Amino acid sequence: MQVQFCGTRGSTPVSSAGQSRYGGYTACIALAHTGEPPTIILDAGTGLQQLSLALRGQAFCGTILLSHLHWEPHTRHALLPQRHESRQPGRRVPA
Repeated sequence: MQVQFCGTRGSTPVSSAGQSRYGGYTACIALAHTGEPPTIILDAGTGLQQLSLALRGQAFCGTILLSHLHWEPHTRHALLPQRHESRQPGRRVPA
């Protein structure tokens, strides 16, 4: 199993030289079988933007588990079936 920490901050993303060691993205953890793209995402904070690095150009097909409501714009666009410039073939939101 591989664990990728895409974001580990609290509820507010930050951007400054003081945060460069650990990053400024909020909670998002990607879980994958070794050598495979992630199929489980824990939380969808601003770190969700970093998920594309773990996907290596593939569409995400898996489960996103939210510990609390993430209503930031990046999450609304990624999770809700509406227009968004990063939509990819193969992405679906189960009913």
